[in-house]
Amino acid sequence: MKFLIGIPTYKRMKIVEIQMLYNSNILIPYIKAKGVQVDLLVVGSDDEDKQLFEDYHNLVYVHMPNILSNKFNYLVNYAKDQEYDYLMTLGSDDLMPTSLFDDVFELVKENGYIASPSQMWMCDTNTSIIYKWRGYGNGSTPLKKYGLGSGRIYSKKTLDNLSRTPFGENMMNSMETTIAKELDVIDMGSIELNVFVDAESYLFCLKSDENIWKISSYTNTSSIVFDFTKKYFDWIPNDVKEKILKLNNMGFKNVD
Repeated sequence: MKFLIGIPTYKRMKIVEIQMLYNSNILIPYIKAKGVQVDLLVVGSDDEDKQLFEDYHNLVYVHMPNILSNKFNYLVNYAKDQEYDYLMTLGSDDLMPTSLFDDVFELVKENGYIASPSQMWMCDTNTSIIYKWRGYGNGSTPLKKYGLGSGRIYSKKTLDNLSRTPFGENMMNSMETTIAKELDVIDMGSIELNVFVDAESYLFCLKSDENIWKISSYTNTSSIVFDFTKKYFDWIPNDVKEKILKLNNMGFKNVD
C-alpha cells in the first residue's frame, strides 16, 4: 500500500519546521508501523526553503509560485501519476493526532472514496490562545459535507475520477467549493465521509498573521479556550510544544 502525504508551504518556516518535527518523529513512523509505504511531497514557493527539508528521507520537494489551488492540483496529479493508493493533504500549519489519523484512515478504507476530520483546535500564535472550532455551519453545505480539506484522505478510486484541476486554476479562495463540485459528480451513495471525534483527537492548527484565513474568519469557534496544560493536548510531544511556545514571548494564557 502506497500512501502520500502532500503539504503546500509558503514562508512561515518556523511553523513548517514544527510540523516537520512532528510528522517525521511521530506521524510518519506511526503510519509506517502499519506496514504502509509513506512518502512526503512538499510544494513550496521558494527554492531557498528547500534547505529545511534536505535532511528528511522519503521527501520530494518542488517549488512554484504561491497560488494555492495550483499547489493542491499538483499534489493530486502527483499522487495520480505515481499511482498512490491514498493521498492525505495537510495544511503546512496543521498537526494531526495519530488517533485522528486512525479514524480518518479507517473511514476512507471503509467507504472507498474520501474521509476527513470535521473539527480542529486553532492556536493564535500572536496571543497564544487556543480556540475550539466546531466545524462548518449549516450555511456551508458543500464544505460541511466533505469536512476539512486538511487531513482529508483521498482513495485512488477518487483521485482517478478527479480532473487535472480539481481545485480550480489560479485561485487563492473558494478551492473547497470548487473540488466539492467534482466530488459531487462521483456517485458515492449515502456513505459517511466525515470523522466526528472527541476533543482529544482534533486537528491542531497554528494560525498566524500570514495565514490566508485567520481565526477571525471563522464564525463557529467556541468561547471556551484552553491552554497546553489541558489533557486535550497530551498527544503533542514536549519538544513540539516548546517550539510552539517560542513563536512568541507571551507564553500560553490559561483562560476557561
